[in-house]
Amino acid sequence: MLDSIRGFQMRYLTVIVSLFCMLFSAQAAKADRRIAFVVGNGAYKNVAQLPNPAIDAQAMAAVLRNVGFEVVEGTNLTRDKMTERLLEFGKKAQGADVAVFFYAGHGIAISGTNYLLPIDADIKSEMDVKLGAAINIDLTLDQTMSDAKVKLVFLDACRDNPFTAKIKSNSATRSVSVQSGLAEMKSGEGTLIAFATGPGQTALDGQEGTNSPFTRALIAHITSPGLEIQQAMTEVRAQVNEETSKGQLPWGHTNLIGSVYLNPVSAPVAGAAPASSARAAAVSTSAATDVELEFWRSVKESNKPEEPAQPEKKGPELILARSGFQKVYIAARGWNADARPYRLASVATSDGNGHDGKWAVWVGSFASPSTQREINFTWSGSTAQGAPSLGINRGSEDSYSPSNANTKVWDMAFLKIDSDQAFAEAQKHGGDKVLEKSPDTPVTYVCDWNHNTNELIWHVIYGASREGAKLTVSVNASTGAFIRVEK
Repeated sequence: MLDSIRGFQMRYLTVIVSLFCMLFSAQAAKADRRIAFVVGNGAYKNVAQLPNPAIDAQAMAAVLRNVGFEVVEGTNLTRDKMTERLLEFGKKAQGADVAVFFYAGHGIAISGTNYLLPIDADIKSEMDVKLGAAINIDLTLDQTMSDAKVKLVFLDACRDNPFTAKIKSNSATRSVSVQSGLAEMKSGEGTLIAFATGPGQTALDGQEGTNSPFTRALIAHITSPGLEIQQAMTEVRAQVNEETSKGQLPWGHTNLIGSVYLNPVSAPVAGAAPASSARAAAVSTSAATDVELEFWRSVKESNKPEEPAQPEKKGPELILARSGFQKVYIAARGWNADARPYRLASVATSDGNGHDGKWAVWVGSFASPSTQREINFTWSGSTAQGAPSLGINRGSEDSYSPSNANTKVWDMAFLKIDSDQAFAEAQKHGGDKVLEKSPDTPVTYVCDWNHNTNELIWHVIYGASREGAKLTVSVNASTGAFIRVEK
């Protein structure tokens, strides 16, 4: 009996030490310096405008911030403003563990060299390009990112060159090669370069008011928990190829050393070289699960009768909207690879009141544009009578109409403001008076897209539903700004 107890104590001590080591490694991984440059140019002054690059940039910036990046961001920048942002990015990227460069907008390839176009570009000849009207990508990447350990470059700039005719017409005395799309680029050590489509080909900008197919696929995959970046790019290529009916296939070149994960929760970034510190930082959720299993295995094998045989019964699991959305979103992507949300809502139960933005039941409504089908997925952590079963509950499928203004799909990257922040803003506009007068009033939440203003809206509802609500306040789900009192 004594030997058994000693054996259990040793195994228990081993498990605890292992757990502390992994927690230390996880904290070290979170300390990685992550810097991103994210710019979208669409409001061009001298050529046709592009409706979506600014939306693409805002969505990408949100996704990267969610996984720990400091983002140098800009939309519709002139040559001078782009230079300012690049100088800022270059300073911050020095010695960074991971540096990301994302650009959406017009690009141009002349004689095999790629250039990005500011919104004030007015290019009539090759000389205009080379004297600074456009921004040389190769030089830019070398000057701003060369000192970072891992360098990831995403160029959604393969749209057709709007200045081709002007340049060729002004180059009668000398040969000049002006091609559609961008030219092929090779990556240096520790670098991945990804283009929206292949060299010399043109990419789609997408339906106005949405993300381009390439950016939409990037934000859906590159920060997926536990997904290595090169595996993520395989998923990106597959999604774009399918969404465009094989009309567009992203292309890239990589010279990464070691595995790179952008989601620090499941698999933090291993450095540019397989150093011991990088290996220690590669801690995943499954590793923590292994520790728990080892602990309970030790308890079982100890033959010590006083050790608990059953876990203690848990109460309701109250969570914020973004956590609930993540749970149902994963289920929806399992239903259909191009599933996109059009509504997220809480459900009032007797084990919560929503006054802190938290509920134990969240419902996500999703649509598949390719199949024109829609479905609800409900996550429940409620133990209340009449609540849905614990975990994910799948609803029934129905037909989906993309023209229905009430069910406009949106990209998850727009959901920057969580339900507790929306509640705090609503409290400033009459909500506090409602709860002061009726403290038992539940506060529920609905998030959907306003097609008139092209923005994602939180409806903070002081009541179990909109019907009969004492007050409803609209809050911008991307910025947190108050919009209006609906009721």
